Amino acid sequence: MYIFPHASFARRVFLFLQFAEEMWAWAIVKVAALVDESNQGFIEPPPALLDEPEAPVNPNARLITVKSIQVLKTGQKGNRKWALTKLIDMDNVSYTTFAGSRYEIGKEYPIEVEEIPNGEYMDLRIKEA
Repeated sequence: MYIFPHASFARRVFLFLQFAEEMWAWAIVKVAALVDESNQGFIEPPPALLDEPEAPVNPNARLITVKSIQVLKTGQKGNRKWALTKLIDMDNVSYTTFAGSRYEIGKEYPIEVEEIPNGEYMDLRIKEA
């Protein structure tokens, strides 16, 4: 080791570590001073990235936030599997769709609904694009 050649090995290690700590403390002070000087004590956050333009929203669409997802029926037609899924929004209104895998709990979606009479009730089926 070329640092402090006149000292014993243990002493050289001790002096090296002490020197390293002093250099680290000096660097922290100097870097902090440079940052404060160049930024007047405040670092600006980066500018917000522009979001991708949203797809045009259908004027007939309503926004729902999915509260729960439940598979009602599954089957297979030819080689294609299908699943009828019930979505319940935060207002406890239920909708059915064959594209249930597109939706996630807690997210908001614009949907267009077709109302299908079912006796005295109205089934709300999400129109698929």
